Amino acid sequence: MMITQISRHYLTMQEYNCYPEDWLEFNINKWGRHRKGDHEFAYFFTTTEQLGISWYDDVRVIYDANNEETSQYIMLTQAESESQLLRGAIKANASGIFFFDWADLQPKPIDTLNAIKHCTTAIDIAWGTTEHNFYPILPLLFPIRDTYKNMTDYAYVVPVQLSNIRFGGICITNPFDPSGVQTVIEFAEEFETIDHVLNEALNSYFLMLGAETPTVDNKTETLDIYNLTSFEKDGDTIYVAYGNLTHYPYGNSTTLSENTTVWFTQDYLNVTQWQIVIFLQVGDVLEMNVTEVNEIFYCLEIISVT
Repeated sequence: MMITQISRHYLTMQEYNCYPEDWLEFNINKWGRHRKGDHEFAYFFTTTEQLGISWYDDVRVIYDANNEETSQYIMLTQAESESQLLRGAIKANASGIFFFDWADLQPKPIDTLNAIKHCTTAIDIAWGTTEHNFYPILPLLFPIRDTYKNMTDYAYVVPVQLSNIRFGGICITNPFDPSGVQTVIEFAEEFETIDHVLNEALNSYFLMLGAETPTVDNKTETLDIYNLTSFEKDGDTIYVAYGNLTHYPYGNSTTLSENTTVWFTQDYLNVTQWQIVIFLQVGDVLEMNVTEVNEIFYCLEIISVT
């Protein structure tokens, strides 16, 4: 999945963590219309490279407690397209504004309008009528497993509003099922927390898929560091440790030891953990939790350093 930073000619950094919503949407649409590809006269007609924000979509604001960072997300579709598929996404935060290009992603997720339609249908079926006050809003593609390898481990997690003023539940739908059959709804009962409702919805979703419900992973991995380096990516520093990693391969209960690299990034580590990373040295032995994404091991948590 290719990530490129949007041209600063159209999107200029502001002096605050969140961008004004109207400003952000206007400039993303402006940038999307000017994606010409190989078409010299793309300003006068629609091309497959052009992107936009559909009228039914909106900005999602997400706070990541691990790195204390607030980000804004926007789902993108092809301009004037009837394909009903997402073409990419925008992430905007204090580090910049970044474009996730899903043009070559297979399979492609359905767009957010279809996700809302699937959730609305599931709510109507649960109530047995269309006369109710529950409304799905702002679908968000979200990794539903602690260890995920690709986009097929994502689902649309959709908050449900009750009477437009309070939290009414969680709907989850499979973004790779255009029929909408693989959709579940969990309504919030009085005094139930959002975490509880989300966990119940996830359990129902995995049960529907016939998949094993994820459990808390208490396994730890060990890394004996032989070498350390760092580099810059999209304005962020990434540390890479090379050494002997004893870990649990995905889906296995027995360990495997191999010489490999582990990446340390603030996308996964909070401020306290990041301070530990900065002072790592060759010869340190780390007890930690890792996840593998696109054949790269990332550190999720450092438990101890010896």
